[in-house]
Amino acid sequence: MDTRTTSIWVCIGLVLCCSSCSRLADEPEPVPDAQVLKIKMQYWFNDELNTFDGTLRKDLILDGTVTVPFWLTTAEQDTIVQRALRINFFSSPDTIGRQTGVFVEPDPSPDMLRLRFGNHDKTVVWWFPMDSTNQYARPTLELRNAIIEIIHSKPEYKALPDVRGVYM
Repeated sequence: MDTRTTSIWVCIGLVLCCSSCSRLADEPEPVPDAQVLKIKMQYWFNDELNTFDGTLRKDLILDGTVTVPFWLTTAEQDTIVQRALRINFFSSPDTIGRQTGVFVEPDPSPDMLRLRFGNHDKTVVWWFPMDSTNQYARPTLELRNAIIEIIHSKPEYKALPDVRGVYM
């Protein structure tokens, strides 16, 4: 094959490669997994996961808040459901009070976790630090922390701006 023929084939290959790349950019965003487990969780001061609406709100403190589209995979939902069932979350009290005699300033409380799964729909509200005599305090906090760990592991969260400032 002469150099002219080789050059033509290289050009054809580049054109095909570039055209296929532009088609990939036009493809629709991936469809989220069905949100069989619905979660509304308000935590810290102004952070909120809301899979009822498909959003995540991050408190940036000095820069306000940012809200982005957000959903959980089927595997992440299953992990949360299994943990909630293991701790009997759907049978827990609606409120977990603050530890007696402890005051927090500034106070991020109350926090709230609502899970709706099948015919179960449970909302629990609590104040920090949670009353350690309540048998549901530690398991509820561990469930909350597991959900936050899932949130923080996702690329959508990692792409959000960093927090600037602190509450005082």
